[in-house]
Amino acid sequence: SSDLFHVPRRAIAGGEADGEVARFALGIGRTHAQLEAIKNRLPHGEHRAILEAQQLMVQDPDLRQRVEALIRDENISAEWAVDRVAGEIRETLERADDEYFAERSSDIGFLAERVLLHMSDQGDGELQPPPGSVVIAHDLSPADTAELARAQVVGIVTGVGGQTSHSAIMARSLEIPAVVGVEDILAHVQSGDTVVVDAIDGRILVRPTAAELESWQHVRARYDVFEERVQREHGLPAIAKDGTHIVLRANVALE
Repeated sequence: SSDLFHVPRRAIAGGEADGEVARFALGIGRTHAQLEAIKNRLPHGEHRAILEAQQLMVQDPDLRQRVEALIRDENISAEWAVDRVAGEIRETLERADDEYFAERSSDIGFLAERVLLHMSDQGDGELQPPPGSVVIAHDLSPADTAELARAQVVGIVTGVGGQTSHSAIMARSLEIPAVVGVEDILAHVQSGDTVVVDAIDGRILVRPTAAELESWQHVRARYDVFEERVQREHGLPAIAKDGTHIVLRANVALE
């Protein structure tokens, strides 16, 4: 079920079914439109393709048919039906015992939450932290991550997730330093804490001392110099000092 709020499990009278189906369709339409608006605020890249995939998922005909069938056949509210179908799909994906499918299970959960929010009066689910923040959360959807980039956050940390999660891919594509899958991170940090996010080595430092913070600021400064040099030189021809031209066909890094 949704982690954002309690999903009401309400039985309905037969005459209410059409209205509940209409509310569900409204939630789907609003969610698709919100994803479209977020996508259109982004530069072109793989992050837009991720949001397009989310739009296809939320408009999946099988999802809609299953929800509408539950509303009409079992006389339950649209919220209850969405929650049940999303839960069934997530369980199926999680049984695959594969990291990729497990991450897609999270996608279904995020989309269900947005549909539920748009069917209620509980807002649209968009995040608006102050610029310069590090955002720490149990998990984030791809749309959340895209909005955080627009809000100019400087880092993201999540308690769950992996390298194949759409939120992690989105963060890399939008060049937001991110560390995912930090178990119990929410138990060790509070709002207002100073946090160092080392997205290169996947490390988090909570409440650093003045000396530690100064040391990490030097590390960041050195990385900024390196990044500036890469951006300046990456388009230059590959020529050795003796003038030999080198054809660079692939650059493979092994972990």
